[in-house]
Amino acid sequence: AKFNNTQGRTCIVNLAAIGYSVTTIAGALSLAAENCAVTTLPNTDALCAGAISGISAQVSQLAGAAALTNEMCDPVGKNAIPAGTVPSHLGQPEMDRRLAEPNATTGSAQARRLLWGGGYGAGATQCAVDAASISWWLAQAGLAINAAANTNAGASCPGKHFRKTLDKFGKGPMKELGEFVKGACTVDVAGAIFAFGQVIQYLQFAVVHCSDQLNVNALCGAGIDGMVSSLAGMASSGSALWMTCV
Repeated sequence: AKFNNTQGRTCIVNLAAIGYSVTTIAGALSLAAENCAVTTLPNTDALCAGAISGISAQVSQLAGAAALTNEMCDPVGKNAIPAGTVPSHLGQPEMDRRLAEPNATTGSAQARRLLWGGGYGAGATQCAVDAASISWWLAQAGLAINAAANTNAGASCPGKHFRKTLDKFGKGPMKELGEFVKGACTVDVAGAIFAFGQVIQYLQFAVVHCSDQLNVNALCGAGIDGMVSSLAGMASSGSALWMTCV
């Protein structure tokens, strides 16, 4: 088997996706421990764990998106992908000989070259995951906007008159309250930006996975969007970490 840069970068993308998925699940479980608790007192330990898991997930996404961008946006990387490659087989090693050499009866028989991988079943599953993820992140964006602006839900981003009042205090508890309010607002606003970025990324992934056609422009866009949205996610999780862990 012959291994090339395409396979190496695909491996990085897949490993980063695994890291992202595991840490996202850990973060969701931590937040569930807070959201589902039968108490009005915040569980700062669970919120802190959720923030740390969030940052870990976004670092994984940044790494995978960077590798994807490097492969799909760089003309050299795109040209290294063998012709006829489809997403369900991208990343598999090229074979230097026929897989069943004794059964090859004609000189014109082509060696099977499976060069992202998992096969057609994995691609179809990923298509369903993309569709579900689009709905999920649209809901998350709506929740973040609601938390930031709806006064009945706390309105973490208060009106300018309230902010100006808090800004008048240079020290003491009121200043700390003002900093806390800014942090909470950052969590929700950056979280909404991150969620919308995820929607765009999964839309671009769906174009590829659901058609099993290697649309390098869509994958290039998904990589760039993944890097940008991961930075917004880090801003949200970083603010949450400062509020709950420090």
